[in-house]
Amino acid sequence: MIWLLHKVVTDGTSLYFNDLNKSGPNIAQVSTRGGEVSYLSVSAVRDPLLVGGSLDGTELLFFDSLAENPGLWVSQLPNGPQRKIDIPSVTFASLAPDGKQVFYTQTSDTRKLNRIDIDGSNRRLVLTAPDRIRDFAISPDGRRIRFVAGYRIWEACTDGTELHRFLPQYDRKMCCGGWSPDGRIYSFASLDRDGYNLWAVTESGPPGLPRQSAPVQLTYGPISFRAAPLFSKDGRQIFALGQLERGELLVYDAASQQFQPFMNGMSASFLDFSRDGQWVTYVTFPGNVLWRSRIDGSERLQLTFPPMGFVGNPRWSPDGRFIAFMEWGFPERKIYLVPADGGSPMLLAGGDFRPADPTWSPDGKAIAYGGSDVYDGGGTEVRIFDLETRQSRTIPGSQHMFGPRWSPDGRFIAANSDDSTRLFLYSFETGLWKELHSPDGVGWPAWSHDSRYLYVGGSAIDRIRVEDSHVELAAPLNGMEMGMAVIEGGWFGLTPDDRVIVLRDRGTEELYSLDLEYR
Repeated sequence: MIWLLHKVVTDGTSLYFNDLNKSGPNIAQVSTRGGEVSYLSVSAVRDPLLVGGSLDGTELLFFDSLAENPGLWVSQLPNGPQRKIDIPSVTFASLAPDGKQVFYTQTSDTRKLNRIDIDGSNRRLVLTAPDRIRDFAISPDGRRIRFVAGYRIWEACTDGTELHRFLPQYDRKMCCGGWSPDGRIYSFASLDRDGYNLWAVTESGPPGLPRQSAPVQLTYGPISFRAAPLFSKDGRQIFALGQLERGELLVYDAASQQFQPFMNGMSASFLDFSRDGQWVTYVTFPGNVLWRSRIDGSERLQLTFPPMGFVGNPRWSPDGRFIAFMEWGFPERKIYLVPADGGSPMLLAGGDFRPADPTWSPDGKAIAYGGSDVYDGGGTEVRIFDLETRQSRTIPGSQHMFGPRWSPDGRFIAANSDDSTRLFLYSFETGLWKELHSPDGVGWPAWSHDSRYLYVGGSAIDRIRVEDSHVELAAPLNGMEMGMAVIEGGWFGLTPDDRVIVLRDRGTEELYSLDLEYR
C-alpha cells in the first residue's frame, strides 16, 4: 500500500482521487453524491498522481509518477490550463489557503518541509521534522500545519515555529488528518486492534493558541480508514477511503518465476520457522494475534490474547521451546517470551528504551534487539540481552541503528540505519561494523540459512552476498501491492529452504461519505 495514493480532493461537487489500474495511475473523479467514476484529462503528463489541491478546490497538484525526475504540476479545474513548478521528486504537497505558496516534501529528505511561491521563486525551508513526513494539512486560516511523523501527528506554525506534538497524551498510533472548512473540527485516523478508525476533536480559543476537546471516535467496525479524511465544503460530511483488509500469503517459485499460494494463501505475516522446519509461528492479518502450527497448518495454537497489543517479529528459540516476540505499543514497546506449547507470555525487556525486533543467538543464550523509537525521532542502538544474567549491553558503534538480525552461524549481526536507507554488518571477530552495498531498499533483512546472503526488500526482493556485497534479484514484485502489517511497509520472509514469501494485499477499497451530526 502506498501512502501517496490515498489522497482525496473536492471542489464541492466532485471528488478527485488516485486510481491505480493496469493502465497505470490516473486521477479519477466522481460526484459527491456518488455515481459513475470518470477520469480527468491531464494532457501535461502521462501517468498523473494526485498529491493535493487548493483549499477552495479550484486547483489540483499532481506529478508524473513514472517520470525519471517528476516535477510538480498545477491544474485548474475542471479542464483548465496546467503549469509546472520546478520541484523535483515531490512526495507530498499542498497549496496554502491563499493559493500563493506551495508547501511540499521531497524524496531527497522527507524530514524537511519546504515552501515555494506559486511562480517557482523564493524557495525556503520551513522546518525539519523528528522523522520522515508522511502527510500534512494546513489550517484554513493558513496559520498552522499538522503533519504525520513517527506514527504521531505534530503541529507547528506555518513559519516553522512552535513545533510540538498534537495531543501529546494520546497513546495510539495516529495518521493523517484534516480540518473542517471553518477550522472548528480536526479529524484524523488512528489505529486500534480492528484497524484504523476516524476520530475528531473540536477546537476553540484564539487562533494562535487553540484548545482541543477530548478526541471523539467517529467510526467503528471492520472498515479501516488509513487515509486523511476530507470535509465537504459545508462541513456536514466527511469523505474517506475505507479498506476491508485481507492478505494472501504467497511463495516465489524460481522455476516458473511466479508467486504461488503458501499455506493455503492464509492472511498472515511475520512467519518464522522452527530450526527443524516442522513448525511455523505467524501473526494473523488483520487481528494481529500470534499463533503457531505445524507447517501443514495442523495443530494450530493461539499464543496471544487481548489485552495484548499489536504483535510483531516472532522468533523461534534454537531449541524450539520458546518464541520471542515484540508487543508494538504506543508509546511503549516490549519483548516477551512465550512457550511454544502455550502459556502466559513472560516479559523479557521493556521500559523507556522501548525494545523491538528480537533475534536469537544461534546457541540460544542471548537475544539481540533494537531500541528507542525510530518513528519518534529518538536515538536508536542495538543491544544484546544475556538470558542467564538478565543483563543487556550495547553493541559498540550501533548508535542510530535498529532491526538487528543475528546470522545463523553466529558470526554477524545485520542492522538497518534508523532512517531505513542503509544496511550495516557487525563482525564479532573484529568488533567492527561495515556498510553493505544495498539496492533501492533495505526493508525486512533476512539471513539465508547458510549465512552467505542477506535478503532485503524494496521495489523487489534482492539478496546481497555478504563476502563482497554482490546484489542479485531474488524475487521480482512487478508492482504487486504488498499487504500491510502493523508497521507500515511490505513484510517478506524466507521459508526453511530460502524461498521468498510475501503477503499480497487482497483487500478492497472504496470511497465513503459519512454524515456528521453536531451536538
